[in-house]
Amino acid sequence: MVGRKLTRDANARLGGVCAGVARYFGIDPIVARILVVAGALLTGGLLVVAYVALIFVLPKSSVSGDVFDVRPESASSEKYGPIDCSVPSSESERQTYVGVGHLPPKPPRSFR
Repeated sequence: MVGRKLTRDANARLGGVCAGVARYFGIDPIVARILVVAGALLTGGLLVVAYVALIFVLPKSSVSGDVFDVRPESASSEKYGPIDCSVPSSESERQTYVGVGHLPPKPPRSFR
């Protein structure tokens, strides 16, 4: 634990305390959250007061650890060349896949 600093997580759910403590001790954030809820129940809410105090005392982490925040600005395809991902090229392209999700292929005509 030498050289590590206890901070709140920048991508916080509820203050980021549990995620920051979990990162500091090298455990899963879900385990830390379960321990906080169990501790709050066992201490009659005293741990909730400590949690709120830690929200104000601990500094926010400057490092974002969420790998899902990656948004490509461009991509390259062998067939189509460079593709700009930052802005849809047309209004119809912007609304093509909104709310669609994955659609299965249509069945062959012989099954209709």
